[in-house]
Amino acid sequence: MNEVLIDIKDNNGNVFHSTSVDLDDFNDYEEIANYLVEDVRENVDDSYAIVEEIENMINDGNYDMFALKDSESGYYQKGSSLEDVFERYEILKEYKEDYLNAYESSCYNLNNMDNTELSDLENYSLYRGSAEEYAKNLIEDTRSWNGQEIPERLLSYLDYESIANDLIKEGEVVETSEGVLVEDGLGNNTKNTVTHSKTHRM
Repeated sequence: MNEVLIDIKDNNGNVFHSTSVDLDDFNDYEEIANYLVEDVRENVDDSYAIVEEIENMINDGNYDMFALKDSESGYYQKGSSLEDVFERYEILKEYKEDYLNAYESSCYNLNNMDNTELSDLENYSLYRGSAEEYAKNLIEDTRSWNGQEIPERLLSYLDYESIANDLIKEGEVVETSEGVLVEDGLGNNTKNTVTHSKTHRM
């Protein structure tokens, strides 16, 4: 998810050069901008004037000449500013790849989500199983449902398929090809649940 292709435009908004960038190699979008300027200097003929112009714009805090053309993962929005691209990368790198794949495989498209919506994915965890299996494990673990305590002798009589359908309709779980995304606070201490949707980094 770290490989992106950045367009560089002249003052008329025309793209004259594109460069691949590995976001892992940089600490912020300003560093990327400086790298792109050097790439233009080295790889574009007669670049002195355009490089000077870009450097002047950067000194004024203007980075409008840079825009995302494409990305390897497809998780980035085309046309995004350099600042937005790096902010999105900082969000994405905290999530585990299988978690993102699960969300992407459901009815959602990460490419259509803005950075704030993407940050909100941390409110879900990935349960490796079906919605029905999740409902069964949840109730067996908590011995309750909708605030009502359920005696152990009655557990085998419950309609877990209907309970799972209710959870799906209410948006508390989302079925994906990787398992079930579970809204945090819904009892994601059940077995098979990845309780941390984010990767913890030191």
